[in-house]
Amino acid sequence: MAGSKADGIAGRELAKLSLPLRFALAFFPALLVYVRTAAPTVYALDSAELTTAAYTGGLVRATGYPLYLLLGRIWSHLLPFGDVGYRMNLLSALCGALTLGLGAVLLGRLGVGGWATFGALALLGGSYWFWALSLVAEVYTLHTLLIVALLLALLAWRRRGGNGTWFGLTFLFGLAMGNHMATGLLAPGCVAFVLMTRGREALRPRALAVAAGGLAAGLSIYLYLPWLAAQSPPFNYAGGYDADLRFHAADLSDPAELFRLATGRSFAPLMMGVSPRELALACGRLLADLWRACAGIGFLPAFLGLRVLSRRDRPLAIATTLFFFAHAAFFLSYRAADAETMFLPCNLVVALWMAFGLDEIFRRLQKAAESSPSRPTWSRAAFAGFVVLFVTAHIAWTESLVALSADDSARRAGEAQFSRLMPGALVLGTWTTVPILQYLQIVEGRRSDVELINVLQISRQDLGRVIRREMGRRPVYVELPPDAVVLGVDFGRGGPLRRARASARELTSGANRR
Repeated sequence: MAGSKADGIAGRELAKLSLPLRFALAFFPALLVYVRTAAPTVYALDSAELTTAAYTGGLVRATGYPLYLLLGRIWSHLLPFGDVGYRMNLLSALCGALTLGLGAVLLGRLGVGGWATFGALALLGGSYWFWALSLVAEVYTLHTLLIVALLLALLAWRRRGGNGTWFGLTFLFGLAMGNHMATGLLAPGCVAFVLMTRGREALRPRALAVAAGGLAAGLSIYLYLPWLAAQSPPFNYAGGYDADLRFHAADLSDPAELFRLATGRSFAPLMMGVSPRELALACGRLLADLWRACAGIGFLPAFLGLRVLSRRDRPLAIATTLFFFAHAAFFLSYRAADAETMFLPCNLVVALWMAFGLDEIFRRLQKAAESSPSRPTWSRAAFAGFVVLFVTAHIAWTESLVALSADDSARRAGEAQFSRLMPGALVLGTWTTVPILQYLQIVEGRRSDVELINVLQISRQDLGRVIRREMGRRPVYVELPPDAVVLGVDFGRGGPLRRARASARELTSGANRR
């Protein structure tokens, strides 16, 4: 079998470091660093939305993220310290550290030595986006954790086979889909790996039935969303408002509506929506991000590592290559403002390749020292020392860019905005302002007199009608997109939320009518 040799490698370094010790050496230092640098309270944008929804049993926009919402609800209610925002930030820190810990176990099972393992994983854990997304409430480090778990499950399936392992593998895949639908981009690599190792066994009718059952059981996590919707939660982004400000919740008991939410149909215009020039620029940004993630030295070890992996374990080399290019191809053509955050799986794959490349360099240096007594025997130790010093410097530099331990700016901005609002106000804002205000209102009980609406949940035409009608009834504060025009309305100066008032022309027209 192509991978049996790779799974059975037990070099001297591997013998000295048991798998539990590998896990501990990767997990605990990372967890300490991430906890120390995590944001101390609720963060902005998607982080505030996910935090509020998870804690209150609410619903977020597509693709629903039921696994994250369920884990976040349990975690945020059980953790006995910190405010809710900080607790949810710590969940990302835990998932980031677990990714590195299980990554060390994975590389150990594949025979990669200790120095190479920890050098590559330290570069991954200390890279800008991986570290940054381990400090705030987000779905991405849970996504990378589940990817590593899937790779371990694939290795277990190759070693043992059997219906139990097969069910567990497909169940885990379906469950991972419940955190992030980008898990579907792993399917080509997983299928290739399975067919190249135990293809005949996997294609038997009984095995296909077991796989279908496991996948369905994992995907059943999506039933959590209709259950939440049935509770009429106070926080619900699965729906929209009409011109009378009546909220119409999506009927998630309807399978078609649930499928629409889960598959992100509302984001369809963003998919495959870039021009050739934009695609070229996106490719350049991805390469630059990967270069920074590798600290400028990882590309060569990563290329070498892919070559080594292809020789040692061809099915895994093909699977990880498909992982990388499937994610890169999809998200390079995805027109989203935060697309950089979605390339963490690519960073993870490069780090795994890099580990194999560093391991090959260590092995060659050791072999050279053993075959020629006249050569210096300290070359391997010197290279290890260089890796340690370089990685340490890289981590120190990255920490200066990403540390959020003193960043409570989102909370302070939200509190300042609330302090400026008149009693009984209506706030119509975007993701820049509304989620943090909803967190303060729904989770912490601030300013219950204020009505908060995200303008992305109401049509542009209805929004204009709402503003013109409501500003005659109560104070209306608006954060409009730059291209928005509301006829007959003036907006005051100041921060992102501006008071809506009738324009001078509208006032004059009204006086003439009277």
